[in-house]
Amino acid sequence: MPTIGLVSGTSTVVPTGGSFNQLLVKNTAAAGALTWADPGTAGSGERIFTTGYWYDNRFTASGNNGNSSFSAGSFYSPFYIGKAVNTDALAVASWVDSGSPTGFLGLYSSDPTTGLPQTLRDSGSFTFQLNSQQINTVNLAGTQSLAVGWHWIGFAFTGTTPYICGYDGSVSSAANTVIGPVGQPNVLSTAMYTAYTSTATSLASSPTVSVTVFTPIVYFRAAA
Repeated sequence: MPTIGLVSGTSTVVPTGGSFNQLLVKNTAAAGALTWADPGTAGSGERIFTTGYWYDNRFTASGNNGNSSFSAGSFYSPFYIGKAVNTDALAVASWVDSGSPTGFLGLYSSDPTTGLPQTLRDSGSFTFQLNSQQINTVNLAGTQSLAVGWHWIGFAFTGTTPYICGYDGSVSSAANTVIGPVGQPNVLSTAMYTAYTSTATSLASSPTVSVTVFTPIVYFRAAA
């Protein structure tokens, strides 16, 4: 079986076979143990989405992970998908000290020109839980497909001021790097920006947004 040396003067070789777009990966600890694998399969080195597991939007190199309280309004948090996946539920880490305000979570497409949230694809509502950090979840009306690229999760709330878990880019912002700032897709930002509307307490398609340095931690659940 013919082989090709990877590094001159070594015994490391490329196995024959493989097909277009496959990756060459090391499959055991043994020297020269290489094999071909499809992207997104075990051993390929690419992130695999497992049905029923939750995945969040944190793409930060560093940041101030904590919580802050906010008046009624809405946030829009971007996230990037490197391998196509389906989702059937969304979540956010937040709580209240009193009352029972309503929260809304929605899945948005990303405008390919501006990089901003565009079409509201699906959404649901929840009642905030009391007195300790909680993961508030909503089930979407249907299973939604997430293609490779940028997407957004919108989070709106009314009533009693909630505490929201997230990253605050105003703290040492030069070191807080997030991939894909508001305004332009696929550009590296020097602060942790997301889109924010201070007055809208519901979710709508093509929302009017402005920049803020606080990024809520939001989640989607992988589905079959």
